[in-house]
Amino acid sequence: MANAILKEIKDTDVPVSRFCYKLVPVEHGCKADIEIFKEKILPMLKRKFKPEESKKWFLHFKCRNNSKYKMKDFLEVILENIGKEHTVDYKNPDYTIFVEVNNQMMGISVLKKFITYKGFSLQTESMKENNKKRAEAQKEQIENEKKEKQDK
Repeated sequence: MANAILKEIKDTDVPVSRFCYKLVPVEHGCKADIEIFKEKILPMLKRKFKPEESKKWFLHFKCRNNSKYKMKDFLEVILENIGKEHTVDYKNPDYTIFVEVNNQMMGISVLKKFITYKGFSLQTESMKENNKKRAEAQKEQIENEKKEKQDK
């Protein structure tokens, strides 16, 4: 669903929401625990990373309000189970393994096009440019209204 929304934004260059900045697609939400992570990530890795295909990947890890876990812990689990034929590529990965730990909860996903859609941000560069143009137009309109009032 997130891919469809972001594709529409990219194709039409029209924002979907003024109040939503970023989508965070999570396949599994669970308690922050390395054993639970192993249990949840293994089927996802098997589904996406088949031994006969060589895929590029990278780990997007974010941890907030939790000092118990480090990226290294999760990376070790992934490296033990992903297979040597799959390589790490930070610039153009086929899949992004998304792990976000927040306090006592954790979100896990294996995502396609994470880099293409700039981390699933809804605020693209072109939208920023459109917002600038809109702001300039509003500023010009206000200035014109002030001039009209002064002329009267």
